[in-house]
Amino acid sequence: MKITRLQVKGLFGLYNYDIDFSCQGEDFTVLTSPNGYGKTTLLRIINSLHVSRLFYLYVLKYNTLTFWFDDGSHLKAKELSGEEQGIDETDTRKNKRHGLSLVWTAGDVDICRFDYHPDRIQRAKQTVERKVSAIWHYGMELSENDVELFTSGELGEMLNMELAQIQKQEQFMLQLATVQTNFIGANRIYKVTRKERNSRMRQEQPVLQVVYELKEMLTKRVNEFQNNFQRLDSKLIDMLLMGKGGDISEEDYNKKANRLTATIEELTSFGLTNKQTLPAYQSENAKVLDVYLALMDEKLQYYKDFLPLVRLFSKNVAQKHFANKTIKLSPQHGLRIESDNGDILSADMLSTGEQNQLVLLYDLIFKTPKGSILLIDEPESSLHVAWQNDFVNDMQTIARSKELQIVVASHSSIIVSNTPENKVFDLYYLQRG
Repeated sequence: MKITRLQVKGLFGLYNYDIDFSCQGEDFTVLTSPNGYGKTTLLRIINSLHVSRLFYLYVLKYNTLTFWFDDGSHLKAKELSGEEQGIDETDTRKNKRHGLSLVWTAGDVDICRFDYHPDRIQRAKQTVERKVSAIWHYGMELSENDVELFTSGELGEMLNMELAQIQKQEQFMLQLATVQTNFIGANRIYKVTRKERNSRMRQEQPVLQVVYELKEMLTKRVNEFQNNFQRLDSKLIDMLLMGKGGDISEEDYNKKANRLTATIEELTSFGLTNKQTLPAYQSENAKVLDVYLALMDEKLQYYKDFLPLVRLFSKNVAQKHFANKTIKLSPQHGLRIESDNGDILSADMLSTGEQNQLVLLYDLIFKTPKGSILLIDEPESSLHVAWQNDFVNDMQTIARSKELQIVVASHSSIIVSNTPENKVFDLYYLQRG
């Protein structure tokens, strides 16, 4: 499901924005402005439409917030006053949110809602703390003020699911699942620190994590394909004994065989299968060959959805013309990076701009679900001017291929100028317009 409009009133107590994403053209929108006007915040607002990140809408300061979707429904977040909750407002601290109500409406009918009340949040946090201690086997005190713990990841999901159960508002979580988002942050190429469940800290180079995940993904695909291949081989005799197969003509056989051979050759080039040669046509064995082609087609169907992603990633990497090196997908290496003089390079030896491209393309193509909303913060980070110039066209191509809605926050005049005028929103002028 896509967003067609986003309206925020009183963001940070300062700004009012009304952004129409439904303008004619590509599902590609750019938000731009000087620093401090909330570009990244707007991306995070959209990204909060997930059970693990929803709490962000509670902690963020604004008056009202409304999403409109392409199915005709809309979701409104509105602060509850102390009076609405039976709270004496004179006893509450200035700027402290009393509560938040999120109401999802289709037409004129409220189909579901979800509420944040301070007392219920505290009750849910205490339950989460007990569960965390039991599951992770170490004591952990969850501070009420440490809101980042609950605005993403497993703890955020646990908190919101606990609140939904307390308030009998599980239907809202089901409705929320109809929206899929993926956020690619501005710091994607730098080392990030993450806290493991055993409370130790570790550092992780994102581009090396991409290489590792690609290796795991490709290896798993190859192993599953081979197992499926062997399973289908055993069906050949059974199908022949059952009288399957027709008297396929030489012309039809060659047409089907050429199509399958092209697919096999492409898969072989990516290391996803071994090279195979299909038998030549023999009229006396037409029925056997017909069954053989049917089984081969069934085997290759395993890669039907995955091969376009591999093709798209490889094509985009090749088009970037990485300086004096070639980069290819490989089940053995994840990414095989070879310099023009034959040296094999580690991914963290690439320039920051090259790492940026690989991390960005990987997230775009392999980690962003088809039909979802992709949010990219400062895509120009570490990118050469020539790559910035290609960015909009690249994103539009990928958006069409994966049916994505892409929203970008950028300072780059090159990216802004290459985007259709009706798809660029300058928050500075929106605020003053």
